[in-house]
Amino acid sequence: MGSVNLVTLRYRWVWLAIGWSLVIALIISSLISLPPATDSLLKLPFGDKIAHAVAYLVIMGWFAQIYHAPPTRYGYVIGFLLLGIILEILQGWGGFRVADWTDVVANSLGIGIAWILTRGRQALW
Repeated sequence: MGSVNLVTLRYRWVWLAIGWSLVIALIISSLISLPPATDSLLKLPFGDKIAHAVAYLVIMGWFAQIYHAPPTRYGYVIGFLLLGIILEILQGWGGFRVADWTDVVANSLGIGIAWILTRGRQALW
């Protein structure tokens, strides 16, 4: 998904490579079986939901800083929402993770917060 940037980023390819690496890491971590030590880190109330919201806030915020045109940002919003839904479905099919619709809500909340925080802003780097 491309657009004309309002600001030309220096080393744009680096920022995109880092962003897509974050997305790949999110996909992998969503589909692998987590070790028990990782689960204990999320024992605080709603820890799992906070982790979901923060993960999607980071990836949406990252790409919103690279692409400023609203149509492109809308594309990323839709793309990341669909990614979250698809990953939850795959978790349900995988057998070692559980699909949870409230994870999709947390993902959406993270995307929405990133949208609000980056709305009308130029790239910060």
